[in-house]
Amino acid sequence: MGINKNSLRFLLLAKKMGVDFSNTAMIGRQCLNMPEAHFVDVMKNESGFTESVETWQNMYRHRYAEKILQYLGAKKVDSFDFSDYEQATFTHDFNAPLPEQYKNQYTLVIDGGSLEHIFNFPVAIRNCMEMIQQNGHFISITPSNNNFGHGFYQFSPELFYRVLHPNNGFKVNQMYYYDDKFASSWMSVIDPDVVRKRVTLINDKPVMLILLAQRMELKTLFTQTPQQSDYQAAWEENKVEKKKSQSLSSKIKAMLPITFKIWLDRKINNKPNPAFYTKVDIIDMLKS
Repeated sequence: MGINKNSLRFLLLAKKMGVDFSNTAMIGRQCLNMPEAHFVDVMKNESGFTESVETWQNMYRHRYAEKILQYLGAKKVDSFDFSDYEQATFTHDFNAPLPEQYKNQYTLVIDGGSLEHIFNFPVAIRNCMEMIQQNGHFISITPSNNNFGHGFYQFSPELFYRVLHPNNGFKVNQMYYYDDKFASSWMSVIDPDVVRKRVTLINDKPVMLILLAQRMELKTLFTQTPQQSDYQAAWEENKVEKKKSQSLSSKIKAMLPITFKIWLDRKINNKPNPAFYTKVDIIDMLKS
């Protein structure tokens, strides 16, 4: 998909938050997928940097993202792709496990919209995670809703919260969605496991998910298979119920499907929905 106006903003925000760009890898050689005027506008008016307009124009005309990544601190920028049609640094099919020589090599790995095009997603995301050094970061910008036909997949917040999890040595630091290509108002997305409910969204616009995660520890990945959090909670509740005395009502409840029990619990308790999403202004965040 490439680096568009909002992707560029997120890279600038990551730099501001202290992300180390020194050894950066891109999944797919990312191009600058926006008009020159948008690139110049963000760098001139939102970034806090004070270079000349000509500097930003020359950086944009490189076409690919290496120049802006180097400006943000990258001493090495590698790119990985299935073929060499865009002259990526390395050719590797991310449907297959990554060779050892690329593991724990990068302070930052950027998926600018490639993983949704790779059939074997579990292998592909493992590859990305294994490339990252301890304390390094992972940035993903990916379709999440109403992008039917764009790639093999559209991804939910639940998936990344469960995969980029402390069980695997990772932590999601920031997650946002936006439903317009150039919108400056984003929505932060809470972890479904925190609110113990499915964090859902139904709308009529293409939605992009954008996130920053950090590799806190070098752990063996996926020793536990990620499970959807609301089902995990229901399973744990069921274990507790089995230990209780089997009253008639508990016996009836035990026979109900898990999905119905979740729905019934919400109806009975009538708990107000928590704030799944919080509006943020990315430009204010950059300038603060």
